[in-house]
Amino acid sequence: VQYIAIALPLMIGQSIVVLDDTFMSTFGGLAGDGAQTQLLYARRTMFVPIGVVAQAAGVAAYPFLARLFAEGRHQQMADTVDRTLRWVLALSILAAGAIASLSVPTIRTLFERAAFNPDDTIAAASALFFYSLAIPIWGGLQVITRAFYARTQMWTPVVVGTVATLLALPTYWLMQREFGLEGVAAASVIALGAYTAALGVIWYRDPDHRARAGSILEGAGRAVPLAVGGGAAAWAVARILESSLGTSFLGSLATLLGGGITYVAVAAALAITLYSLTNRQKEEANA
Repeated sequence: VQYIAIALPLMIGQSIVVLDDTFMSTFGGLAGDGAQTQLLYARRTMFVPIGVVAQAAGVAAYPFLARLFAEGRHQQMADTVDRTLRWVLALSILAAGAIASLSVPTIRTLFERAAFNPDDTIAAASALFFYSLAIPIWGGLQVITRAFYARTQMWTPVVVGTVATLLALPTYWLMQREFGLEGVAAASVIALGAYTAALGVIWYRDPDHRARAGSILEGAGRAVPLAVGGGAAAWAVARILESSLGTSFLGSLATLLGGGITYVAVAAALAITLYSLTNRQKEEANA
């Protein structure tokens, strides 16, 4: 009986997370010839960093969170959720910056061959740029939903997700009509963002917990300048390499590798610089 009570919401719940792929296919079909395939490849690429960073963290954290809740160690559980969210969001933001800045060579290297032509690459890369903005959203969602499951609050994500799904339908329709393929990708970001934000508000609704939510966003937000700076440098280097090496498979692979190395190097340099500046300010404040 307890198993059924816990599993029932997961069996019958049709949230935006489950239906997002269906919405992509349905509204992508209205966006023009080939749009479904272009969106599919872009979305599939987006899920690589999500699986490596966010899903792995969520799956690993769930048994530990459930055990802490069962043992009545609620504060330790909350602290664990906070730490996991902070790191997953920060790493997801960094992944989003890399994917967004290198969307064209990434799609070209992975998929441009046979019937998938350069025009398909540009279209899929434009969709991937918008989908990359959802990587931190998916990252937060993987953790926050499992936090609710660990507290056996199965119905909360289902109910909120059902409402988000109903609101997503007009969003997808309007965005597809106004912006085509890019609008479908952006609608996914908007719908999932609203769903994740709503769950976050519910989780941290206690006034005593709002400061913790702010601390998480502040900590994760430190990755934003690294992603922006690294992404700008990677994009510029990729453009230079592409003009020099061409768009063959080997040329695109070299462009992707060169842009990726640039991203890591610039992001790391920015991280060291910001860390040094922060420590210097702290020392001056304590002096």
